[in-house]
Amino acid sequence: MKKYYFILFLGLISNLLSAQINDRLKGNSSDNLQIVEQSAKPNGGYAKLYKYLNKKAKFPKDYDYPNDKGEVYVQFIIDESGKVDKNSISIPDKSKLEGKAWILTDNYFTELAIKKIENMPPWIPAEHNGQKVKQMIMLPITFRK
Repeated sequence: MKKYYFILFLGLISNLLSAQINDRLKGNSSDNLQIVEQSAKPNGGYAKLYKYLNKKAKFPKDYDYPNDKGEVYVQFIIDESGKVDKNSISIPDKSKLEGKAWILTDNYFTELAIKKIENMPPWIPAEHNGQKVKQMIMLPITFRK
């Protein structure tokens, strides 16, 4: 009987934890997103966007790093008006970016990358069935020595 109550208890706890996580992500969850017919695009194209993102993306002079470059991946949502949903900006867990040895996780780099995304010019929003829709985007920002 104790075993039955213990299993029931674990089930209830997992439901409560799941609900808390879902509430925290409400509006930013990928559950609210769908595959789109036409992806969101930066105004002026990706070359112009990467020029903006990587401008002044340098290592601090006293920063000891074994490679000549490092990247911070930033995930965010472009809303229906083409603007970055600032509440959606996040840094994916490094474990999800397997095979990338040069990922930077230091707060200096992640904060700078997030500021660049927050201040990014508007995009052309994604479209699906002729309507403008949200789309999740993930971009690398490259820092060089």
